[in-house]
Amino acid sequence: MRPARRNNSERLNLFGSTVWVMVGNGAYLLFGFVANLVIVRTIAASDYGRLSVALAIMTVLQEVVGGGLDVAMVRFASQYWRTDPHMANTVLRQSFWLKLIANGVVTLLLWLLAPTLAVLVLGDAQLTGPLRWAAIGVIGTSLVNFQLAVMQAQEVFARYAAYRAFANGMKLLLLLVLVRTSTLNLATALFASTGLALATYLMGYAFAPSKFLRANPASSLIQVGKTLLGFGGWVIAGNLLFNLYARFDVLFLQRFAPAQVASYSVACGVVFLMDLTTFSVMTALLPHSGRLASTSDYSEYLRSTLLRCGLIALVLTPLFLLAGPLLRLMFSSRYDSSVHIFRILFWGPLVSLMVYPLSLILYARHKPSAVTLSNFVQFLFAIAGYVSLGPRFGSEGIATSAVAGRFAGGATLALLVLRELKHAATLRPLPVALKSEVPVV
Repeated sequence: MRPARRNNSERLNLFGSTVWVMVGNGAYLLFGFVANLVIVRTIAASDYGRLSVALAIMTVLQEVVGGGLDVAMVRFASQYWRTDPHMANTVLRQSFWLKLIANGVVTLLLWLLAPTLAVLVLGDAQLTGPLRWAAIGVIGTSLVNFQLAVMQAQEVFARYAAYRAFANGMKLLLLLVLVRTSTLNLATALFASTGLALATYLMGYAFAPSKFLRANPASSLIQVGKTLLGFGGWVIAGNLLFNLYARFDVLFLQRFAPAQVASYSVACGVVFLMDLTTFSVMTALLPHSGRLASTSDYSEYLRSTLLRCGLIALVLTPLFLLAGPLLRLMFSSRYDSSVHIFRILFWGPLVSLMVYPLSLILYARHKPSAVTLSNFVQFLFAIAGYVSLGPRFGSEGIATSAVAGRFAGGATLALLVLRELKHAATLRPLPVALKSEVPVV
């Protein structure tokens, strides 16, 4: 009965973690949406355009040098957190220095090259200042995300949710003060959107323990760095492919049917909320998946994850039927055409919800390249559809192609997971250059 009790307790903990992550992400989005609305309604349209360009560049650079390392850190730190806290703290400590070095270099380069990029690449000398604020934002937001990853690795998800909401809550509060004092302009909006992240990071120490920074490392920075960069590099490549997939639909639609872009984008906004559910599930499960070590662990994870995601899918299903009144309430009847597009797109994130959390099995097996392969298949199928169906069917063709890409990527991912599980009983985990011993599965 004891294993059953432990399994039930673990399921309850994972359910609670998922709920906390969803709450934190929901508050983060809400505060961010209101903050953006405040900026849009206050500063000039040309200034908002420059702010948008700076934030877009900041987001891309931060993802390239940060997101994959965070996933790698959580995957390995959580593996040791309960059995070897000293090794887990080593992973956290060395990850901090890697992120600080990588993002520091990118920040310095963007700061120095800002005048050249503004004039020669973007054709607007007035973008020099915003690009330099973006440089500060790269290191600030990366460190904030590092704090979140530390809480994720330590599985303190109530704190994770509070800090996630706090990050955008601080921004919104500052913007409201600036509006009240009539000092909200491009410069102060840039500070609130980029520079404030450094202060938010420092305040994060009230949420996340930082003893790991003072720990004597059990492995060298180079040794840990090779493992994290080897794993994180594939995660970065996979994320990049998914982000390209998620943005190329609008770019192709702009080329083939520009008048339909607005209604398509509204539908995509609601789809993003569904994808956020999948992201929340994966955030909560990643630390747990890092401890999977036997065939029974993998089987239990497969069963419980499919059940959990199936229940969430049932909860989301009414959105298909309620799309009409929901979109009219949120965006007015001007976007009635978005309802049909949303109902086409709806099936894509539903497939992702059922399949993507299973990719954490491949992370546990040290096979991030397999996840990247599935994202590559998704990207290729979607692009083929955009080119072939977009010119003829407009937004319907683009939406259908996007869903086809999800199905192709999901099917590839499911096959790779099943293939890995089939051989899990006879294979050792790939060597991880953090400790000398390699456990047998």
